[in-house]
Amino acid sequence: PLSRPYLAALQAWTPLFDDARFALRAVYAICLLGTGKVKRALVSGQYHAASSLFYGGSSLAPSHALLLPLLQREAAPASAGILIDVHTGLGPRGVDSLLPPLNDGAAQASHLAATHSIFGEGEGEGVLGTDFLIDDPAEADSGAASSGYDLARGSTSGYLLHLGWPRGMSITQEFGTVPGPLVLRGLAIERAEWLHAGPQASGGGCRGTARGAHAARGVFFLRSASWQRRVVRRGVRLAEQAVRALAEAPEKVPLRTD
Repeated sequence: PLSRPYLAALQAWTPLFDDARFALRAVYAICLLGTGKVKRALVSGQYHAASSLFYGGSSLAPSHALLLPLLQREAAPASAGILIDVHTGLGPRGVDSLLPPLNDGAAQASHLAATHSIFGEGEGEGVLGTDFLIDDPAEADSGAASSGYDLARGSTSGYLLHLGWPRGMSITQEFGTVPGPLVLRGLAIERAEWLHAGPQASGGGCRGTARGAHAARGVFFLRSASWQRRVVRRGVRLAEQAVRALAEAPEKVPLRTD
């Protein structure tokens, strides 16, 4: 698959040489297979292939292992709840795409309807299609933030199975940064530096280098005041909408189907 080792460097990143190598291989793959298939291979690889660009592991991450008991203790007594998972790196620059769960089967339609009802266009909420987008996973084209994630596993929606809310939904808020190939390049550099450079290569305990950290940060966080203001404004707006729905119209939150 393309996620191993086609776009993944097998040594520390060499500027210019590896930049050119990555660009040529990425362009070839996109021309041969199309953006949608390349993206699906890459984003799904992290769930299925240990040698993929950013493999997620075979067990629950320590952060989730710590967070889940806290949520079960503090949030489980609620009759309804909404989980908002904020990400950057996919979609148009500065525009947030709202993604309902992608692998919930029959529940997907009800979660999509709830997303429109709770977070859709309204007075003072921004303009759907301009200020923010709502992805329909069933109709997402190759340019949509949610495209290619149909084989993904382990999203935040999995928390709903452990919290016991009679009504519950999860939504991902994805802010665009730079074009997809540049995001992929940043991840490739971070992986190469994490695995093949730094003190750990000689037995030290610190992993990665400043080059890898800078590459990842540069594609997921923009040093632009307008982008940062937009992220804060839309992030706060989504939280306000969720709180208002839970307080005033909890029936808008879908019933559990598991």
